Amino acid sequence: MRPELSYIIPAHNAEAFIAETLSALRTQQPGRHGEPVPSWEAVIVDDRSTDGTVRAVKAIGDARLVVVRNPGPQRGPAAARRVGLHHATGRLVCFLDADDLPEPHSMAELVGAIKAEDADAVTGGYRLIDETGEDLCWSHLPENGDWSVQKLSTANRLIIGAVVVTRQALLAAETAEPRMFDTGCQSEDWAMWLHFARVAHDAGVRWAHVVDRPVLAYRQRSGSRSRQVMENLSSGLQIIQQFGADDDEIRAAAISMLRRAVSEALVEGDADLVQAASADIPPDERGGDQAAEAFVSPLRWSLACRGYLRPPGMKVAMAELLPQITKLAAGILHFDWSVVMRRALCGPEQLAMAASRLHATMGPSGRLVIYGLGRNGRAALRLVAGRDHVVAIDDDASRTSPVPRIMVDDLTATDAVLVTPDKREPILGRIDGTPARVVLPEDVLLGRVR
Repeated sequence: MRPELSYIIPAHNAEAFIAETLSALRTQQPGRHGEPVPSWEAVIVDDRSTDGTVRAVKAIGDARLVVVRNPGPQRGPAAARRVGLHHATGRLVCFLDADDLPEPHSMAELVGAIKAEDADAVTGGYRLIDETGEDLCWSHLPENGDWSVQKLSTANRLIIGAVVVTRQALLAAETAEPRMFDTGCQSEDWAMWLHFARVAHDAGVRWAHVVDRPVLAYRQRSGSRSRQVMENLSSGLQIIQQFGADDDEIRAAAISMLRRAVSEALVEGDADLVQAASADIPPDERGGDQAAEAFVSPLRWSLACRGYLRPPGMKVAMAELLPQITKLAAGILHFDWSVVMRRALCGPEQLAMAASRLHATMGPSGRLVIYGLGRNGRAALRLVAGRDHVVAIDDDASRTSPVPRIMVDDLTATDAVLVTPDKREPILGRIDGTPARVVLPEDVLLGRVR
């Protein structure tokens, strides 16, 4: 009987990680809402490995693991994915890198979403782990519509390993877009999704609503990233030029990529790379509050990749990395980097940790108030929603809350208001003058709040 889902895994010298990745597949659990684990196979495409990759796979002794040799010389992940697609037999396909880890419920929940909505494709979120598999305290949750050409042409919003698509839709897209598996592109996964999106729109491919939790642990390798930064920047700019809809969109996307490259260079401590990556950032994007705000997200990514978003790393970032960044950016980017750094250090995961720690320090008469029910606020409430004396405030009345909601005028002297990092200044302005104690999550995690 044919499996329901085929994982396609390019593998080149992946001996160090392949067994862990396959173990994550073999130990999948039903979804949180009872979705069953689907039948599956894993097509491992060996891309001319010279280590024990194939031996490690065969040693597992699972008939669901199919090894296919990539014919000819090593050709990279894109070509291996094409080979795997034509060997796959499942109705659904998920491309997966050989060192990444599907989350325990991911298979059931992704396939369950497609079935529930009679859809052709679905995507979910992902989180970062380091080389040893430890959590890096950063995650991304996609939004409905991220799979459109318009959205994808500005940034790669679909991660390999977090997307399931019908095999029929992929084969049809490959036929219509011969360059879908482009072996000459550094950002081959981004190019693949863009080619697919262009065909999928015209073919009426139906996407299920996103799975709004991480379904993949995406591994970040250690070591210097400077060379990779410039290669990714060059490749990304080419993709933006190829798929961008108009000049304004292309300009905005290019500046966004330049910010990512500059952030990587600043955290890496590479002065030459800072100069090279920032050269094309327009003067009006080099100073001011709005431009500084735009650097928060790319800097957060760069900090996460090197472990600075974990509480011990946050202290190092403020004490040692901030002076380095301030010095490297001097005369190039005119921001208060201490403000940008504090904001970058506090994403949804950090807010959630801060909420839990702050609640644990409060007495029986205290009340924890989460201000903001966006992504950050929801992440915090997931940890503390079942505890006593937790309430929420949000200026958008349409947002739902798992805890009681109050108004700003209801705040008392026994309340501690934890302010989410996004749109912080307006929130602080609304709280100003109330008797409540205002707490910033980064201060909690840095040990500045007792």
